[in-house]
Amino acid sequence: MALALAASLAQADVAVYGKVRQYVNNDEVGTASGVTALTNDTSRLGFRATEKLSNGFVAAAVIETSVL
Repeated sequence: MALALAASLAQADVAVYGKVRQYVNNDEVGTASGVTALTNDTSRLGFRATEKLSNGFVAAAVIETSVL
């Protein structure tokens, strides 16, 4: 079934999208030395596909996942 879906999506309009939200955070409490960390804040990657069908119908599929 997955191969049939992939073959049918080959004719569809496919978009790849996403957002990278990473930042460096440096915390320092009192006189202690700071702790630096690279933080991921809701980064994501997605695929969107649409296909025009007969009689004005449109088939759509969206797959989106978080990226750690």
